[in-house]
Order: sequence, then C-alpha cells, then structure tokens
Amino acid sequence: PNGFTHNLWVTDDNAYLVQTDEVHGLPVNFWDVSDHLQPQRVATYYGGDLSIAHNATVRGDMAFVSYYYDGLKIFDLSQRSAPVEVGWYDTYPADGGSRGEGNEGAWGIYPFLPSGNLLISDISSGLIIVRFNGAEAGYVQGLLRDARSGETMTEIVQITMPDYDENDGEITAWSRRDGSFVYGALPGERTLRFSAFGYLDTTISLTLNEGQTLQQDISLIPLPQSSVLVQVSSTPEADAAINGSEVILASGEKEFSGQLDEQGQATFALPFGDYEYSFIKWGYLSAIGEVAIDEESEEISISTSPAYHETFTRSQGWKTSAPEDDSRFTWEIMPAAQQPYGARLLSEDYTGDHGGYVAVSRARYGSSTLTSPVFDATSLEEPKLSFAKFYNPYYWSSAQANDTLIVEISNDGGGHWLRIDAFTAIDKAWQSHSYELENFITLSDQMVVRFINREAENQGTRASAFCLLDEVLIRSGVMTSVDRDVPVSIRLFQNYPNPFSASGTAFAGGRGTTIRWQQPAAGPATLQLYNLIGQLVLEVPAGQPGQGNRSMVVDMQNLPAGIYLYKIKGRGFESGVKKMTYLK
Repeated sequence: PNGFTHNLWVTDDNAYLVQTDEVHGLPVNFWDVSDHLQPQRVATYYGGDLSIAHNATVRGDMAFVSYYYDGLKIFDLSQRSAPVEVGWYDTYPADGGSRGEGNEGAWGIYPFLPSGNLLISDISSGLIIVRFNGAEAGYVQGLLRDARSGETMTEIVQITMPDYDENDGEITAWSRRDGSFVYGALPGERTLRFSAFGYLDTTISLTLNEGQTLQQDISLIPLPQSSVLVQVSSTPEADAAINGSEVILASGEKEFSGQLDEQGQATFALPFGDYEYSFIKWGYLSAIGEVAIDEESEEISISTSPAYHETFTRSQGWKTSAPEDDSRFTWEIMPAAQQPYGARLLSEDYTGDHGGYVAVSRARYGSSTLTSPVFDATSLEEPKLSFAKFYNPYYWSSAQANDTLIVEISNDGGGHWLRIDAFTAIDKAWQSHSYELENFITLSDQMVVRFINREAENQGTRASAFCLLDEVLIRSGVMTSVDRDVPVSIRLFQNYPNPFSASGTAFAGGRGTTIRWQQPAAGPATLQLYNLIGQLVLEVPAGQPGQGNRSMVVDMQNLPAGIYLYKIKGRGFESGVKKMTYLK
C-alpha cells in the first residue's frame, strides 16, 4: 500500500532492476524487465516494519541500497532472480534499531571507485568509507513438481526462509513461469518454505555452501477439492435479469467466476481453503461474504434485492471522463492499495471487499468527471442515493484549497444536470453521504449520477485535488430484509494513517489514527489496544452504539512509540486483530 517509485537502477544488461519507494515499511523490489512490456517482480527484500530504503545502485553483480536509520545493505545479484543480502553496515546506531519517522542515516552510496571502497553519504555523520569483505551466497535451484501427477508446476510458487535473521531482513522470491526456481542465502543450515495456491506448504532443510549452487527438485502436494453450488436468490423473487449474471469466488489474488443458470445457480470445483464470494449486477444489491470450503461444503446461498450498487470490484459501465473535462488526469478504477498518490489518499477501500477497488481521481488544472450507467429510479420505492468518499483538496502550507467535489443528477440520460451537493473540506477518513432523490428531481427510467472533481485556480500556488469514491448505491428508502449496510459478522479494517504520529498528518488536520469497522448489531463497542507482549495498554469506548459502518479517531500521544495490536469488542461479537505502527 502507498507504494511508488522513488528510485530504480538497472543491471548492466538492462534485464533486471532494483526499485525503492522511500516509504516506511515497504520492501525493496527486484524486477525482471527483459520483456519491457511485461515486467515481472521476481523478489522482494523486507527490512522491517519501519525500515525505509532510499536509493539503490548496481555495480556488476552487486546492488548497494542506502537505508535511513539502517545504513548500507549489500545484495548479491549473481543469480538475478534470487538476490541475497551479503553485507550490512549501520551508519546510525544511535537509534538502537528502533528507527523513526524522520530521515536520519544513510542518504546515498557510491560503489564505483577503482579501489573498491564504498562511499556512504550519511545525513548525520557525513562521509563514511567502508570496504565489503566479499562474502558470497549459496544457492539451491531446481524444478517444482505436482506430487500427484509428477508434472512440472504451472502455478507460481512463493519461496521464503521462515527462520531468517531479523537483522538481515527477509527475502521473498517466486518461481519462474516454466516451473523452475532458484533461491539464495548466506552459507549454512537453512530452512525454506514453498507456498502456492491449491497446495500444502512444503518445508525443506538443506546446507548451502559459499559460491555453490545445489540442485534439488521440490514436489508440492495438491490440496483436496470440493464441488460447491452457489445459489443466488432475490427478494422480491428473482427474475430473468439474474440469469446469466456472474458470481465470483476469490482467494488471495486468485479469482474464479461462474455464470448463473436459469435457476440462479453456478457450480465450482475448488481446492480447500478460505474464499470471498461476490455477486455483482447493476440493478441488484451486491452480495459479498466469506466462506470456508472443505469436505463438508455443499452450497453457498446468496441473497440480493433490486438496487443499483457499485463497489468498483467489477466496474459496471462507468465512464471515467467526459468531453468537457480539462484536467490532466481522468478518473481511474483500481485497488486502493495501488493508488499512486501516497499519503494524500487512503490505501484501503470503504467496503473491504475482494481486491479493495475504488474510483480514484486527481484533478489538475481543471475538472475530471466520473459518470454512472443509466438506472431506473421509478422501479424503486422512495429511492435514495448514497456513496462513500475521501476528499483531499491538497494544499500547500496551511491554506485551504478552493477545489470542489461536485455531485450532480440527471433524469434524461445526461442531457441536463442538477447539482445535489458539493464538498470543499478535507476529509479525515471515509465519509458516507445519503440523499432522497425525490427531494431534488422528478424520477425517471433514464437517471444518471456523476461526480466532478474540480481543481480551481488558487491564489499564488496551484495544487491537485484528490478523491476516492466507493460504494455508490441507489436503492429503495423502504428496505427489504436484505440490507448491504448490516454485516452478518464484524469486519475490522486497517487503521489510517499507518504508520502515524501524535501530531497527525497535514491533510488529516488532526491527531492520532482512524479505526474503522462494520458492526453486526447495535450496541456498545470498545477498542482494545495491546503491546507486543500481550498487555492491554488502552481501552477506548466507541461512543454511539450504532449498527453497520463505524469509525473512531484514537489519540495515542500518552503512549510510547512502537508496534501495537488492536481489536474491537462488543456485546456478542469480537473482531480479529490488526497491527498498527505508532511513530510518536
């Protein structure tokens, strides 16, 4: 989340590159760019929760990465798709390994002197000169096979070393498309884990020797499969429009889709595991949930009702620009975790559904428009429009920008428009809004809604206006028994910002971090915060005992910096646990 490219450096043959983000807690990425149209990430290096890689430089078969707080890290690239950390020099030991939110430590590295000496530019200490001792990695390579069929695996396999040294960091690598793999580490006894969708994890122990490559094929055991029937029904009774619609089952990055037959059914044969299901159809309420598939799985029942519902997981005909737009950027639909604007926008969507998709806008020197498909408001009783947004009219210094997010409605397919709302304030977290359409316009079967992100001219300095949009919903004001806003179980989302400090962030305009969750029933709820040794350090009542989407801002200025675990607990429900990083 919040990743982008701060720096990259290619190998001499231009086939591989090393990429850094300059963001706390994000990995260094290693890419195969031999096919420039289809780059493939082959490995990552994770240095720790608050590690922050600044610049990477490559000389021959070695990569040199400067880290704030952690200093210099050296990687052996002799096996291009299996980088190994072989050297480390801490230029800023004053932090005691705790790191921080600033920019202390190594700024850059120059590895090109004929002497082999390495020049480190350190923000606090100035010039530091070191020499690498020449340590070499050992490797294992081979083929990955399906233990049942004996065939070479086509599924991409992830390779990790679960007993890695925390001071060295963690390398994650992936197999090649042809089923071959290579992985490296410093010499010694090593344990490797091989993981792939649809297979049991396989762990092996071996001895790696300096400068040598061990040949060893690995077999993974496929998981059992189960045949599962998905049944979609509607209240009122389903009509022909549901037939032929798509239902999706997803596990991680894997998605499986099926087309509903005349009975509203689709059958899947899937490996045992945890899945998220979703039914998405313009004209019906989206249905999203979780299910565990095992030997006892038989049927997944999905209920829906007439509505027009967009969570952007499967965009349903939205137009991301308009002829009159003059912004340099159009709206885009993508996972919130992949939005390219860093801390100016959230990295988690509003609904928490598979993929975390949202509509993203950056308006620069004008307006950009997002327009819905046509909907029939006359088919709904007392129709209401609702949506969730996060708006950040970014500003320089402390002056409020004069940018605007405009919401307009049309009842003639977009021929004429009526404004129903406009926003200029900076949001601290996701905000939901709702409108009774009959209060604004005569209803028709040719209704359209649009969202215009407009960056107006500022006095002196111009700055972009940023926006996220999620869960646009037009439905009857008189609700049926199926209600998308009432979850069947509690769902806890990642806090934002994360990492965060007591002083807050410039655009948030406040202190602390926002906790968001979906609550299955009305009643009091409490945030519980624990340190890493399991001690309860903070309890905060959540206030109004509502049902559905809830949020609260937590001020932690009286607690020490560090990593904390949090959960939401209420009468008859308790969430899972998530992790947050507090920088003080």
